[in-house]
Amino acid sequence: MKQNEYTAQFAVYAVLASQIVISADLRTLKSTHPECLALLLNKELLAVSQDAAANAPRVVFGGNATAKPTAQCFSRKMANGDVVVALLNRAESSQKLFVGWAQLGLPPTSRCNVRDMIRGKDIVHSVGEVSVTLGGHEAAAVRISCFKDDP
Repeated sequence: MKQNEYTAQFAVYAVLASQIVISADLRTLKSTHPECLALLLNKELLAVSQDAAANAPRVVFGGNATAKPTAQCFSRKMANGDVVVALLNRAESSQKLFVGWAQLGLPPTSRCNVRDMIRGKDIVHSVGEVSVTLGGHEAAAVRISCFKDDP
């Protein structure tokens, strides 16, 4: 696999609260694959994976069993009320993916902060939706925190 595929897999597993199985030699991971070790030590993704609320994840789109989806979206509500989202581009080429607040159970007019958990930085204050352009086999993992003054 390529690094973007490792990252996509780890991000989706974190949002789904799946068991994370590491099939690598941990004794040599730091010297042979430092980027993989950094991913496995991503505190934001690990916190999502182990969130105290233990809410069930849900498929927002791309869960049709009869057709192979080119994009998927998974979400989960966190203990503090934030919503985490994994957007996965399963296609070979780039595509723009978006998910609306209403699809996530958030009020459509809420102003929210969107944080890129893979890169560890805030990416935008948004109203109504989040959109990302992802390369082939890439994923975005974002944490959406709505401002408390919104309904």
